[in-house]
Amino acid sequence: MPGILTPRSGGEVPSVMITRAGFSLFLALTVTFGLFYIMQQMTAAEAKALTGIGFGIPNWPATTCPGFVHSESEFVSGEPPLYPLAAAQAGLSGYVVVGFDLSAEGRVVDPYVIDSSNEIFEETALASIRNFKYKARISNAVPVPDTGLRFKFTFGLEKQN
Repeated sequence: MPGILTPRSGGEVPSVMITRAGFSLFLALTVTFGLFYIMQQMTAAEAKALTGIGFGIPNWPATTCPGFVHSESEFVSGEPPLYPLAAAQAGLSGYVVVGFDLSAEGRVVDPYVIDSSNEIFEETALASIRNFKYKARISNAVPVPDTGLRFKFTFGLEKQN
């Protein structure tokens, strides 16, 4: 039985002739792997629309589907809030817990005060967090909005000796 590749004689340089069975196998593998690669780049719905069959990668959560990039939101930059002059003069310290959402671009959206020790710190905390920048959460290799985030600002004065 001839193999997939059959040596062919004639001439000084050895050459190889691919048999029909070998060519058919080569073609089948090329098409199969080519389709598999293309289908990996599509969602199941896109693949079904293209081929008419339900073939493609299921829409599993990113944490269970190998090869899909997934990450949480990550703080990039931001300045601490200004210490309110009235609070500094009164020797006050305290905290503000701010809740907020992030856009897909990593911008802070709709910040609000969840808890604070004194109202005097709230406005400066909100003003500060509006300028914070984040690297957006990634799901299935796409930046997505994030909700329900919190940040705690702590205000305190250094004691002088």
